[in-house]
Amino acid sequence: MVHIVPYAFAGMRYDMNLLFIHSCFKEVIVMDVQDREYFGKVYSEKWAKRFAFYENYGKPYSKEGALALKSMGLFERSNITINLWVMLVGFIFFLTKGMWRSALVQVLTLVAVGLVLDALGFSHRAIKACSYGVNFLFAILANYAYYMKEKTGKESWNIFQFIR
Repeated sequence: MVHIVPYAFAGMRYDMNLLFIHSCFKEVIVMDVQDREYFGKVYSEKWAKRFAFYENYGKPYSKEGALALKSMGLFERSNITINLWVMLVGFIFFLTKGMWRSALVQVLTLVAVGLVLDALGFSHRAIKACSYGVNFLFAILANYAYYMKEKTGKESWNIFQFIR
């Protein structure tokens, strides 16, 4: 459930079920979730926030999702859209979440990009920079891909379907 409240009340605590408050210019978005249970499982508060956002607005880069993200602060926005664990440990994150197809796609994408750039004569620094870019792309896609896996119970081979 989403409540719009006047900006003047942004500092007040509304209720114990308050998930988070985000300030914008004139109003604040308050997302209220009764519990952290989604799809028959209990999740951490961080994943509950992400799942609440996806339930209310859909994909983070849809029209509604983009408008909701604009009203959030930088930290909250990046917490919903980017998964730093994927940047740090890559395919290991996907394996721990039971997303072996996404892990395999990430590894194969990194290998393919590296082989193609090496064949074209790029320096090792350029190849490393491109591999960071690929990891960043997967970090952006990881949260919503995990949400869809938990929601539908199926994992797709095409993780890039969540871009638009």
